[in-house]
Amino acid sequence: MYDDDSEDDEDEDDKSEEEKEEKEVHPKLALHRVFSQLSTLGDFCVSRTLPGAPDPGLQISSPSSPSSPPLCVGLPLSKESAELMKTMCLAPFGIKSETKPHTMVDRPTWQIDARNVTISNNPAWADYIDKSVIPILRNGLGVRDVLRVHLCRVVLQEPGSLFKPPPRDISEKESAAAGTFATLIIQLPSCHYQGGIIQVSHKGHVTVCPDFSKLSQSTNTHMISFYSECVHEVQPITEGYRLCLVYIVSRSDTAGPRLAVPYKLGLINEVCAIVK
Repeated sequence: MYDDDSEDDEDEDDKSEEEKEEKEVHPKLALHRVFSQLSTLGDFCVSRTLPGAPDPGLQISSPSSPSSPPLCVGLPLSKESAELMKTMCLAPFGIKSETKPHTMVDRPTWQIDARNVTISNNPAWADYIDKSVIPILRNGLGVRDVLRVHLCRVVLQEPGSLFKPPPRDISEKESAAAGTFATLIIQLPSCHYQGGIIQVSHKGHVTVCPDFSKLSQSTNTHMISFYSECVHEVQPITEGYRLCLVYIVSRSDTAGPRLAVPYKLGLINEVCAIVK
């Protein structure tokens, strides 16, 4: 009996030695295997400039005066339009059962709930989202599923506005819906603004997005999207106004498990082990 066990142990030792030798003799093959997986995965964050994006035909209704004519927001966003938007609503910040003004240090971030927003003046906007933005989401975030996006708010930032991550139980409220796994922020053209660089982090890895204020801000639309388990911060706006549409991203098929950040970081660690 003991002889059989010792033979099994010897077989296991021989197998582990063979695997070790295979890794040592064929590091190129091992690297090819890992890199082939990396090429099929996305990342926890994706950002793009969207030249040629149509005007969404944004209309804002006052929640305090629903019978008043809506405000048609022309693009690029002007100071006059921004000041009119500010009269509509101060951004609420939900803390469990309470709703408090979201002042963010010394300047507010102005927010309009999707219930008071209409995007209908230009049907080309929905077509652009489906044919241009969603493919970027699928490739950039490494998702093969059919995706859909749902507008949840419009955000207006002025000089001094910034964003710091809220407690996790607050930031996870919107991600609790079935199939929801990411946030999409679309920044609309503005006549002039500076600052507001966005930083996204996940498990110690940080991505600093491009400074969109330096990238043809008056004519180009920009986007950034990240997984729900990420933490994002927005540096202070130093000049002008920035206008963003905030969407939640979900799978069309809500029955499957919730999508998580691709395991790219683990594969990178495996590459490091191979090349040692």
